[in-house]
This record gives sequence, structure tokens and C-alpha cells, in this order.
Amino acid sequence: MASCSYAENWIDAPIISMNTMLLLSYLASTAVGANLPLQVIAKNPMGRTESARASNAITVTFNQPMVALTSPTEMGDQCPLRIEPAIPGRCRWQGTQTVTFEPSQPLPAASEYRVTVPADTRSQVSWTTLSQAESWTFETQRPGIFDSRPRHDERWIDLSSVFFVHFNLEMDPARARDFIVLEETPISGGETRQLSIGVRRAKPDEIKKVWPWSYHPVAPSTANVLAIKPYQLKHDH
Repeated sequence: MASCSYAENWIDAPIISMNTMLLLSYLASTAVGANLPLQVIAKNPMGRTESARASNAITVTFNQPMVALTSPTEMGDQCPLRIEPAIPGRCRWQGTQTVTFEPSQPLPAASEYRVTVPADTRSQVSWTTLSQAESWTFETQRPGIFDSRPRHDERWIDLSSVFFVHFNLEMDPARARDFIVLEETPISGGETRQLSIGVRRAKPDEIKKVWPWSYHPVAPSTANVLAIKPYQLKHDH
């Protein structure tokens, strides 16, 4: 019986370094980008934010490379974002398609900002331009209430009580005073009237007594708990 064998002729593939692979990938994306209109495909934050961290950075992603792979400083100089009102800070590129603007300090609460990527913004790689401006707004975290003492619908309150309100943000008693209203309505019916109140920061011992422990994302403290003292409370109201 005849037998035959086949020689295994392996062809050695060229060794490609990681840097070479990255360069080839970058060149391929550049070639594709040259045939596509420039677009913004993701942006953040947008609309009303629910936490202070949500506005720590403003991020925009394009559909193709916008800057060449150079030093972080040179890349950061290419900042296509316009923010109103103006915010001090810096731009950083995460790769070549995503740019992040980092404010130099936390943004004030309950404030609205408009971000614009102007029309004719140009990719420094493919040289394509944005056909029309991309614009949107976002709002930093609004003040909100985590908890209060007394709670809603609580009854038989001591007439000498001081009320406590735990907010999600640091509160200025002088500014908050103009937005706090305490009304009194007789249980038996009658006219509702507004009471005079005093507002101050809660003291540490008061907070510890009212909230021995807390499960809220922001713990109660002298910065975010206000004490409200009503004047002229009446029985059976």
C-alpha cells in the first residue's frame, strides 16, 4: 500500500508592534472620516442634573478623529466648546474623538448653562467641518429636601417646637428665609394665615438628636440643615 506525506510549509507572518497597530487603526479611521460629514454623536450633561457630580465635566464625542495624537497640552489647545455664561477651566481630549471640558471649580447650584459647538468647527485630521452648530443646555442640581421634623401630616406638635429641614445642598439661612413659608389653618375650619418665622443653621447637638443616623446620600450637617422657629403658634391648628 502506497503512503504519502505532506510537508507542512508554514509562512512566518511579520511581527507588528502595538504602536504600529495603533497607527494603522488611526490611519484607517482617518480615511473613513474623510468621507463622512462631521457630526456630534454624544454630549453630556443635558437638561436637569440630579447630582453635583453630573456637572463636574462637559463631554462631547464626534463621529471621527478631531485632533492629531500629540502632547496633551497641544491637544487641549484645540477646544471646540463655547459655554455661556463663561466658565473658567480647561479642555482635555480622551483619545481623538471625545473632548472634555473640566471646570476649575464646582459650578453653582440651580444654574443653567448653554454649550455650543459652532458651525464650521473643523477636524484637524480629516479637515471636514460641522455643517451647523450643535447647541444644548443643562442645569446644575437644584436644592431639594431629604427629610424634615416634624414630618408631613404629623400631629400634636409642641407649640415651642423648632422645625428642622434637611436639604441636599449647603443652604444659606439668610437667602433661604425668603423662600420658606409657614401657614397656620384651624382644624375646625377658618382662615389660613401666614406666620412669622426665624431661620438659622441647626446646631450639631440638635442634628444628632433629630437624626441619630441617616441613610440619605448627603448626611445631615450644620451646612445643610436649617432650624425654623415659628412665632405665635396657637392650640388646635
